Amino acid sequence: MQDTAGEARARLFSLLPEMLAAELAALSGGRHLFFERLQELRLRAVGHSSIVLGNRQRPLASRMNAEEMEELLLRLCGGSRYAFEECIAEGYLPFSGGIRIGVCGRARYEGSILRGVCEIGSLVIRLPHAADRAISPVLEAFRRTRRGLLIYSPPGVGKTTALRALALALGQQKPPLRVVVIDERLEFFPEEYRDGGVDILRGYRRDAALRIAYRSMNPEVILMDEIGGLEEAEGLSALLRGGAVTVATAHAKTREDLFMRGALRPFFERGIFDVFLSLKRENGVVVYDIEEETKEKDGMCECSVILA
Repeated sequence: MQDTAGEARARLFSLLPEMLAAELAALSGGRHLFFERLQELRLRAVGHSSIVLGNRQRPLASRMNAEEMEELLLRLCGGSRYAFEECIAEGYLPFSGGIRIGVCGRARYEGSILRGVCEIGSLVIRLPHAADRAISPVLEAFRRTRRGLLIYSPPGVGKTTALRALALALGQQKPPLRVVVIDERLEFFPEEYRDGGVDILRGYRRDAALRIAYRSMNPEVILMDEIGGLEEAEGLSALLRGGAVTVATAHAKTREDLFMRGALRPFFERGIFDVFLSLKRENGVVVYDIEEETKEKDGMCECSVILA
């Protein structure tokens, strides 16, 4: 059975160096609100570690050295780093409960092939939050789409949270839709969907997962995080022809940035998306802009919803 978000966070904290765990406990003062606002742990082998709390980075007094960093990584791997070398080489380590762990170190190549990462310098641990906060504007955007919805924002604003929220809502509605999630980096945790009709392809490479979804899963809605590349565009195009609606995310600060990204061009050329939802923070508030394809001169019309 998979950990719930709370269980995963408790397990994560139990693996941290004792001094660091004690400092976090002291900072929280036993207040649940602290953990609700805690977004990231940024742990460094050189210099100060820090936390991101309420979208602001704050240094920690606790310090780690290279040996402690390697020991922590090994504990996070469950004692078998070898089993996760491929993921670590891609810059991440899977963990339960929707927790993301970014891994930063020195790349080790054999010729032109990346074989692994050594001399780990930092770990960036991003903590998930309740998936239902962002659901109203995301559902509104989804209801407008006929082909696909693309959610975009800078990193750390809440794209994955929005995607998780939508999967849950669509899987629980009456009647529920047939929702398939392609979760290459294990960021969706099945326990969240125990009461909903959501099928999760966990840990598959994107191209393989898309083939399975097309041939075997018969989805009405397909969800993917952080898309990019020709193979993915072709796979989603085949699913679109079969009647499935795509919901995906991408990194971009503005609509102009989005359409200038070469990795996304194949999706736009195939007309996979007809509704776009941008997320940004303004004075601590997430602002959602829904943009639809129209016959207007600029190709889009916009409306905004501000959610406190």
